[in-house]
Amino acid sequence: MSVRGLFLASLLAGISSTALANELTSLQEEIVRPAKLMTIQDPASQSVRTFPGEVKATARTELAFRVSGELIALKVSEGEEVKKDQLLARIDPTDYDVTLQRYEAEYKLAKQQFERIKTMLQRKLVSQSQYDEKAAELSITRAALRQARLNRKYTEIHAPYDGVISQRLVENFQNLQAKQPVLILQSNNKLDIEFQLSEAIISQQTRPEALNYQADVVFDVIPDKIFKAVYRERTTEADPATGAYTITLTMPKPVSLQIYPGMAASVSVDLSKVFFIEQSGFVLPVEAVISDETQPLNSTKRQIWKVDPETMRVHRADVEVGNITSKGLQVTSGLDVGDIVVVAGANYMREGMKVRQWERERGL
Repeated sequence: MSVRGLFLASLLAGISSTALANELTSLQEEIVRPAKLMTIQDPASQSVRTFPGEVKATARTELAFRVSGELIALKVSEGEEVKKDQLLARIDPTDYDVTLQRYEAEYKLAKQQFERIKTMLQRKLVSQSQYDEKAAELSITRAALRQARLNRKYTEIHAPYDGVISQRLVENFQNLQAKQPVLILQSNNKLDIEFQLSEAIISQQTRPEALNYQADVVFDVIPDKIFKAVYRERTTEADPATGAYTITLTMPKPVSLQIYPGMAASVSVDLSKVFFIEQSGFVLPVEAVISDETQPLNSTKRQIWKVDPETMRVHRADVEVGNITSKGLQVTSGLDVGDIVVVAGANYMREGMKVRQWERERGL
């Protein structure tokens, strides 16, 4: 082969090798490793928690007659609004009227006899024991008359407060027993919202100003509107089913909106404004933090992988760590709000490696 031919062959081989190397480099650069990423948020904002809640009536009362009898007038329907002292139901008072008249007559007679024997005692015409006997009879008839008047009064049910009839439990002309529930009355000017907090939260020391804190409430039927509710009470025994404690908030009933007990709601609470919650830096999953082999085990210096949001390439960064909590490892310095950190797969990262957010693949 001539010198010219050798030169051309050598040139072509060099060009091919260079092209192949460039192609391999290009392929390597296109490899982007999936990684689980987390954007660092302000710890204060993480104290705002949202809990599922349920609407309850602020006041709920089962109304019943305190005496037995035939129901002759049930004057309200379910869903009807009533006013305080309004007559709601009545049983037949005939028997109680007769009893009342009898005790009125007996009391009148006993009083007359007592006044007569009182005068006779002053004149020493009767003994002290005879006087005491008539005095006792007067007391007995007075008590019987008082009870007869009460029983007559108990033949009617009046609304104890403004509200709405949520249930009618009986119908007219039924024979009812004393204390048998007849109606259920609920208040309609206020609403309660109940939700639950775990023992880990409820055991924190409560701030003095917590009683005035206003939580945000969103009803599922009106998701675009936020209402304010204040603390009312809480249970001191855990719910056996959940192990959590029930908190009750109260608020005025929204005007012209149909919100009823049993409806679902969401309650958002800034726990840092209710409890003394210690804020000690950021918290990362333990697997997000790596350590240099040269660092002693008792050192608080560790490393993490931060991601440049523009290039999506990782670089190693030093941090100071604190205690391990139930949520992860505390990072006391080296992190800022807005930093993007690799929180899973950190041991597989290399300086400058390009990553993307890992997404769980859908199952078949």
